[in-house]
Amino acid sequence: MDFYDRKLIEKLMEAAILMPDLLNGGKLTMPEFEVRLRPSGYYALFVDGAYKCTTHETDLDKATRWMNIHALQWLAEKDAVHDVRRVPVLAVIEHRKKMAVRDGLSGAAVICSTLEALADTLDFDESLQLRHLTDDFVEEAEDKFCETYSYEYFHNGLKHLRTGIRDFTKKTTGATYLPFDLPPAAPGKVNVFSEAQLATIRRWSTGEDTFVPKTRRWMPPSEPLTDIERRDRRLVYRQMFLGMNCGSRSGIYDGLSHEPHDDGGYFDLANAKFHRVPPGKKTHSNKLAPSVDLDPASVAEFARWKVEDKGCPWVFPSRLGGPLRYDRQALIFTSRLAELGIEATGHTLRHSFITSMIQRGVAAPVISSVAGVSIRMLHDRYDHRDHGAVQTLAHGVMGTMF
Repeated sequence: MDFYDRKLIEKLMEAAILMPDLLNGGKLTMPEFEVRLRPSGYYALFVDGAYKCTTHETDLDKATRWMNIHALQWLAEKDAVHDVRRVPVLAVIEHRKKMAVRDGLSGAAVICSTLEALADTLDFDESLQLRHLTDDFVEEAEDKFCETYSYEYFHNGLKHLRTGIRDFTKKTTGATYLPFDLPPAAPGKVNVFSEAQLATIRRWSTGEDTFVPKTRRWMPPSEPLTDIERRDRRLVYRQMFLGMNCGSRSGIYDGLSHEPHDDGGYFDLANAKFHRVPPGKKTHSNKLAPSVDLDPASVAEFARWKVEDKGCPWVFPSRLGGPLRYDRQALIFTSRLAELGIEATGHTLRHSFITSMIQRGVAAPVISSVAGVSIRMLHDRYDHRDHGAVQTLAHGVMGTMF
């Protein structure tokens, strides 16, 4: 036996070992495929003697090749072998939503709503497959999506979709397939609120006057505020208070309640606790949402909100009485601040909270515990302070250490 024969036998043995266990009586069971000529002149496929479909071929050799491909596809489907490029995008989205809920992620509602907004706004249907998600497609999708939503929301939607594609393809093929590159994140925005901005937002959200950004002048209302206007001002005020005092990610406001429930965060005023998610709820390792021990002033403020809401259980209610979903909250928050001449998002509050705490000399482990962020990320991502403004905090020991 020469070298080539030996190598051929090795490859044949490798292929044979993947076959059913014939040595122990196993059998490869698959239907009988055959083609038969029909009166129409076309060959048709028969499976176990029953008509399956036409091959649309009049030549026997071509019809036989067609049948053999069909048989291989039948085997691939039976063994769960997929061409992930041809998987419908909607199937991946549904899989991602299902996994987010199954894993109990605190951001599951946000992931689901973001992916649904992406699919609805871009008119995804069953014909759209992963192979269609080219970089050119993403560029065109951006233009359409941003007619309704912000670029940041679009970017987040693509991140969730890529996570879904990566998870789905790895489970079905053992390797990841990502058809498009993630575009750059939104350009830099205001990282923290200035004192002047906070004062403007505070006055607007708690009053009735109108602010004119160009002249920086306040104008009395020309007519009484509508119910929608009052609701939007109340939403902005509450998000500002929660963000500047607790540093929460704004996604946890989806379903936030005055009373305990299993589907979202709530206030436990009797024990001075703000539960961002139900106790015991699993959150992603880099999206921690620890409960907050409330100070007396915050307890009193949240109690006032509960009285103000007159029995409505939701901190951010919709006009229909249910909880106002995160994507709608975010749209109201950013658009109302834009009317005040302030470009910011709910996440700007988180940056402002952490930076302010650092400037006031609060220890990093304490800030980390309240905000639910690692100390490394606290300094690398959220610290926007003027370092010179806090150096006086060291004066108690400077000049005494040598």
